Amino acid sequence: MWRPFATDILGPLPYRLLADLTVVVHAGFVLFVVAGGLLVLRWPRAAWLHLPAAVWGVAIELGGWICPLTPLENELRRRGGEAGYGGGFVEHYLLPALYPASLTRDTQLVLGALVIALNAVIYGVVIARRRRRRGSVPRAENRNPLPMRSTVMTMANNEPRDLDVVGDVIRIHLDGAATGGSLAIVEEITPPGGGPPPHVHRNEDEAFYVLEGELEFLLGDRWTRVAPGASVFGPRGVPHTFRNVGAASSRVLAVLTPAGFERFFEEVDRLAAAGPPPPQQLIELGARYGLEFLPPV
Repeated sequence: MWRPFATDILGPLPYRLLADLTVVVHAGFVLFVVAGGLLVLRWPRAAWLHLPAAVWGVAIELGGWICPLTPLENELRRRGGEAGYGGGFVEHYLLPALYPASLTRDTQLVLGALVIALNAVIYGVVIARRRRRRGSVPRAENRNPLPMRSTVMTMANNEPRDLDVVGDVIRIHLDGAATGGSLAIVEEITPPGGGPPPHVHRNEDEAFYVLEGELEFLLGDRWTRVAPGASVFGPRGVPHTFRNVGAASSRVLAVLTPAGFERFFEEVDRLAAAGPPPPQQLIELGARYGLEFLPPV
């Protein structure tokens, strides 16, 4: 009788190894059916894998069927010269360790009911969590809990810091350490003709309020001339910049949310102590803070 080439060389060993591998896969599947819902508590998208597996496992137990992996293992063992076994995987491997008697129809029903009950509890918790998140309105004080007294004291005692950032003066009024990471407030003092190159922020939005001077703001591909008292919003992901087109230095108050980008200004200031930093160094530093410089417009 014809036998596979591998069997002629290795004998029945490959079939025995495949049978053992089938046992491991089968045991892992049973464990996933019973306890996989715990993964859903941590990673809700795991439900897309676990729910079909749980439905199949429950159907096997309540229907009194045999999982297709069981006859597969039996066939591999027979071809490997070992005896197969009757009944199902649970009866042969799991029940001897859990129950003194062999698998009965009542036991199968109990196992199926336990799987249903366990997963009903787990998915009930998941659904309740999702409803709570949808029904709650995010509030700044919940995201970054800071006592009001502490916040007021920090603002009152905070001394602005002036930083040298490529010809502009960046005055930090409030940094992320004082706001729990919610936002940072900086003042940008720019000489005539000055201003940052066009750029894109990947991590934060910016809101500008013009205190003094005449400026032109770029948002996307459109330039707009603004005067003191004007407000401009630069959302993350949108190219923007401004330039001082007046005869005197301009002053712009900027609010960055969330905080964190003020540390870029601090690092540039430290580099500037040894002389103007080269453009490539600024580009690499900006990339670490989610800042991308664009060609001049």
